Amino acid sequence: MAQAQPLIPKSGHFDTDTFLCCALPTDAQAVSSAFVNDRLLRLRSMSKMNFALAIGCLVYIGVNVVSFIINTLSEETMDKYKLDLPFHLVEFWATFFFSLVEAYIIVFSPRSLGEIYARPAFLKFIIFFNVVSSFVPACLVTFSLEIFEVPGHNLEYVNELALAFLDAVMAMQLSYVARRQPSLHEAQTAAAGTLWTAVAIGVPLLLAVAQILIYNLMSGDSGEVWAHYLEFTFAIGSATVSFLFCMDNKFLVDQLQATMIREWCNAPSSAPSKLQLQCSGCVVSP
Repeated sequence: MAQAQPLIPKSGHFDTDTFLCCALPTDAQAVSSAFVNDRLLRLRSMSKMNFALAIGCLVYIGVNVVSFIINTLSEETMDKYKLDLPFHLVEFWATFFFSLVEAYIIVFSPRSLGEIYARPAFLKFIIFFNVVSSFVPACLVTFSLEIFEVPGHNLEYVNELALAFLDAVMAMQLSYVARRQPSLHEAQTAAAGTLWTAVAIGVPLLLAVAQILIYNLMSGDSGEVWAHYLEFTFAIGSATVSFLFCMDNKFLVDQLQATMIREWCNAPSSAPSKLQLQCSGCVVSP
């Protein structure tokens, strides 16, 4: 077969383990048809999944905005309306939910792990730690908030170190692609990507460490309140980066799908002789 080239010229998105962006073989028509059908299905699935994950990020942002507001209530109000338990349950389980979203974002990215980060094995470990260290405190707090509140918060704040790393990887990928390919849809987030390249490593790490110190060193309930403010601020920023990453992934796979359909429909001679390809309203008949 002919050597594969990137489907979008100068895109640089040649993924060795997903094969979504390489050109179709030109010397085997039947194989080309199978490639087209399989790839279109995968691209559509990826587009829908990335959009769903982007919505999940927005929901997580909303949860943290609500938690931020509840955190401003006085201790007397929290006790009067018994808001402490549901407040913490939402906090911990929302964190676990977002850790799953982060894992799916990496898995359903059209880019290979090797392109997203130079050390895929370390990235896999971070995902593993992120999911486990968010699930354990959520379960413990569900059984008993009084017993496990302090260790649960500490474990949750340590987990944010892993989350900060994932944010940095996504933000730098956004910025790198936007600067390298100003003509692509990903350039729509060039400003945000460039900004987060500068702050994504230092600021989340600083917030995560500050939460642990404030929560454990400040006396009384004030330490928990201020740690919550930092936590919810960090979570909103983290979900924003993930949302931008998901939407850029969706734009990329939609562009790949449109390019495939356009090239296939404009080149009927390359269509299989006995097969009919139907895609997004475009029908190519022999």
